[in-house]
Amino acid sequence: SSTDGEVTTSEALHKITTTPDLSILSTSTSVRSTQAGPTSPDIWYETTSFPILSTQSYNYLDLMLQWREGACYKNNACSCTHDTSSDWKIHGLWPSQDYTDWPENCDGNECTFDVGKLNETLRKELEVKWPTFMKGKGSSDFWKHEYCKHATCCKDILPTAEDYFTKTINLSDTADLTGKLASSNITASAMKKNKTYNLTEFQKVLKTSFSVDEARYFCRHVDGKQLLYQIGLCVNKWFEIVDCPGGQYKHGCNESLPVYYLSSSVGVVGNSLLVFFMVLMSILI
Repeated sequence: SSTDGEVTTSEALHKITTTPDLSILSTSTSVRSTQAGPTSPDIWYETTSFPILSTQSYNYLDLMLQWREGACYKNNACSCTHDTSSDWKIHGLWPSQDYTDWPENCDGNECTFDVGKLNETLRKELEVKWPTFMKGKGSSDFWKHEYCKHATCCKDILPTAEDYFTKTINLSDTADLTGKLASSNITASAMKKNKTYNLTEFQKVLKTSFSVDEARYFCRHVDGKQLLYQIGLCVNKWFEIVDCPGGQYKHGCNESLPVYYLSSSVGVVGNSLLVFFMVLMSILI
């Protein structure tokens, strides 16, 4: 088993999914997720075939933005070789019904996604703004997962893959979560600095920036410390940020505990050392 806060690749693939029974992935029955909020981040995923959903009922979309260091600190399932720039990255845009019901995989086994059909400019943006953190997986696998699982259920407003990815990037750029937090002096820092915030400080930024009281917050607990790794903003069908239906949701977040908003310095240093040794080996060889 994993240590406190750590998640192995095997555990992550089984624990971090919005569908509790993975056996349904091989069936052709209609499926709908009906939990009180996603159990954990969808940066980990396991899909080979997709169930069929007969209805596409939803009344808003969850724009999920994830913070690499919060998700990957002491997490064996993460890769340290992907982009580590200090910015909130896109997790996905999920059609939802009052945060109790999520239409999923609406094209069933007929879902097709060819990253080569996306225009080059969009692909380059996706690499930077929508990378996977998962070890052993490419970003295009992640994009296919998000498209087949979520985008196929909101084709009434985003009919094509290019529409879905372009709009999600635009929403993330407009939200500018990194900038909004920084303008309120909420900046990421290394664990050794022991700098923390209260969750209410993040809530105040969203209130000031977007006039919303209800959002989604996701935390991990590692070595007795609470790490923020994901924030969800709610968007109506006109793509306006609004209060989240169903009220505020805090997965794993305890308002009475300090929140660590970690910098990406650890990952950047790791990558720099890797590059250094690769160059050194090429010279020696």
